[in-house]
Amino acid sequence: MLARDTEEIQRIEGFKRGYLPVLEAQSAHARAGQQLLTSNALTPEEKKVLSQALPELDKLLSSLQTLTRQMTMDLNPNNIAKEAARDYHAFFKGDVMDHQMSFIVFFKTYMHLTRFLKSLSDSWKRIRDLITESKLADNSEFRKQLLHFRVGPVLADIEALRLFCMRMATILQITRDPLTSRDVASTGKYREDIAYQWSTVFTENLEALIHPTGPDWDSMGIATARAVTNAPPQAPPVGAAAYRLNAGGTQSWNNSAYYYFTYDPKLMEGERARLTNIVHIDTHMGADQNVMRSERILKYTRKVAHPDVHENANVELEYTGFLHSFFNLVIEISTLNMGIPQKTRDLFLFHLGPQSFYYLTRRFLQELDTGTIHRKSGRGTSMEKFVPGELLKKIILEWWQAHILNVVGMERDDLSQYRMICKLVKDTYDRLSAKAMAEYDQLPENEKVGKNRAEIIRENLNKWLGPTNIIVFRRFLKSGTP
Repeated sequence: MLARDTEEIQRIEGFKRGYLPVLEAQSAHARAGQQLLTSNALTPEEKKVLSQALPELDKLLSSLQTLTRQMTMDLNPNNIAKEAARDYHAFFKGDVMDHQMSFIVFFKTYMHLTRFLKSLSDSWKRIRDLITESKLADNSEFRKQLLHFRVGPVLADIEALRLFCMRMATILQITRDPLTSRDVASTGKYREDIAYQWSTVFTENLEALIHPTGPDWDSMGIATARAVTNAPPQAPPVGAAAYRLNAGGTQSWNNSAYYYFTYDPKLMEGERARLTNIVHIDTHMGADQNVMRSERILKYTRKVAHPDVHENANVELEYTGFLHSFFNLVIEISTLNMGIPQKTRDLFLFHLGPQSFYYLTRRFLQELDTGTIHRKSGRGTSMEKFVPGELLKKIILEWWQAHILNVVGMERDDLSQYRMICKLVKDTYDRLSAKAMAEYDQLPENEKVGKNRAEIIRENLNKWLGPTNIIVFRRFLKSGTP
C-alpha cells in the first residue's frame, strides 16, 4: 500500500504547482495538434487518406482548447468560492463555518476536475483512434508527431489527473458519482479533522488517514490502542516565523504532525479586513444543562456578557477574550468526558496538540452555536455571519505557547504518562462503544432494512459517541501508542 501510495504521489508531482499549469499544458498540446493539420508534416497524399477524419480532428482539437479555457474560468478561486457560498446550505445547516466552506470548495473543485477529466479523456482517445485506425503509414511524420509528441504525453497527463481525482475522492469519501446524483451533497462525507486543501492530496499513506480500516481498527471506525508499526507522520520543518509552531517534545513519538500548527498570514489579513461594520458577536457559552457536565463549567458561562458590539469596538481584542474563556470550557468538558485527572490536564492537552485542539474548538463552537461574528454587508440591511477561522488559529497558537508549552516541562517526554493518557481515552472509548452497540441492538428492525451494520453505525456515530469525543479518539487511538 505504501509503495503504491509513493508511486501515485510521484505520478501527480506536476499538480503541486496547482491546476493552472496542467490546463495550460493541455491547451498547448491541443493547439499544437491543430496546427499540425495545416502544416507541411501532413502531405497532400495523407490529406486524402484522412479526408473524412480531418473535419472531426479539427473540431475535437478546437473544442479541447475551448474546454480548457472554460475550465480555467470554472476553477478560478473567486468563482469556486461564489459557487460554494451559493450552495452552502445544500450541504450544511446553520451559520457559515470556514472549515465547512473549505470542504465545499474542495468538493466543487473535485466535481469540475472529474467532469474535465471525462471530456478530456474521451476527446483525446477519439483523436488517437482516428489516427491509428486510418491507413497512414507507420513511418508517417504527421502520425509520429501527433501520436508520440501530442497524444502520448497528453494521455499520460490524463492518467495523472485521474489519480489526482481518485485521491480527492478518497479525502471527500465519495460514495457515488456526484455528477449523476440528484442529491450531490450526500455523495461525500465531511469530517472536521481533515484539512480540505490541495496539499492534502499529496499526503503519504492517504488511505489509512481517511479510511482507518484493518487489524488495528474495530467496527466503530476508531483505532484500538494497540501499537502500530508505522510511526506517526513527521511534522514539516518549522522556521522562526510567528505564524508557525512546533509544539512537540524531543522524541520521535511526540514530535509528529499532531504537534505542529500554523495559520496563513495572508488569509489572516483578509479576515481582519472583514472585521468592520460589526453589529454583534455571539459570545454566549451555551449554558444548557444537557451540555454542561458539572458545576465547575457553569462559572465560565458568566464570564462573557452579551452586549451589541459597536463599530468602533476593538473586535479582535474582544474576540480573543471570548475565546480564552471558551478554551476553558472546551478543556473542562473534554477532560471530564475522557476521565482525565486535574493534575494530568496540561499534559493531556500537550499531547492532544494544537491541531486537534483547533478542530475540537471549532466543533464546540458549532455545537453550542456561538463565536459567530455578525457584520453589516453593503448599504442595505443584509447581514453576513462568519466564524474567523484564521483568527481562531492565531489565537490558539499564541495561547498554546503561553498556557501549554510554558507549563509542561520534562514530563512531555515521559512515554509512560503518554501511554496512561492513551489508556484513559481508550477506556472512555470502550465504554461509549459498548453503549453504542446497545443502542444499535435496540433499533427497530424497519430502520435496519436495506442497510448493513457498518452503514448504520457510521450514520449514528456522532450521536452515539459524541462529535467532540470522536476528535479526541482519532488523535490518541488512531496513531496507536509507541
